[in-house]
Amino acid sequence: SLKNIFDRCRHLESIKICDKYFLNLKELFDIIVKYSPKKFFQLRIYYDQQIELQLIPELLESFYINWGNRISQKSFSLIIIDYYEKNNLMKNHENLEIIENFIKPGV
Repeated sequence: SLKNIFDRCRHLESIKICDKYFLNLKELFDIIVKYSPKKFFQLRIYYDQQIELQLIPELLESFYINWGNRISQKSFSLIIIDYYEKNNLMKNHENLEIIENFIKPGV
């Protein structure tokens, strides 16, 4: 599990997730906030359309608030890549506004 990877790789800074069918973003974000090493700062998600239904502004905002409350050496970098380049999650203006709000204070 991802928690075990974080427990064993204490110097991990980045991880790439390529699970296009079973990814639960809320669960993933919770694990990252609770268990990722102090040096961890980058998540790359390769997705298909299923993830679009999960990445709602409230989930994104909650994640960044929780990330901002932990002691971290770097701002968090969330990279989301569409397998088929059909959709663009950043077209959601609410998601963009949330990300912009957390970039300013360095979260």
